[in-house]
Amino acid sequence: MTALKAIEVTEKDGVHICNPNPTMVTPGDTVSWVGPEPFLVFFPDETPFVEGRGPFGNAEKATVKKGPPSGTKFTPQIQRGGTFLRETKGDIIFS
Repeated sequence: MTALKAIEVTEKDGVHICNPNPTMVTPGDTVSWVGPEPFLVFFPDETPFVEGRGPFGNAEKATVKKGPPSGTKFTPQIQRGGTFLRETKGDIIFS
């Protein structure tokens, strides 16, 4: 069964924080990032999404693809105001 996973993005002390962390997903799930400020989410290496590596804007939805084995972890990079912060806490993990 597919599910919509809403991930809240906030920033504290120069670190983007995604809640829940980690976000557990299965193929077919839909993920959406939401937050109080405009931002873009990228996956610089491999991506868990059918739509590719991004960018995914605030409230934009992406569908989890098939293929990666259970436990595979993907860490996003988040851009706000044209700048990437050095660290993001908020992995996407296949369950």
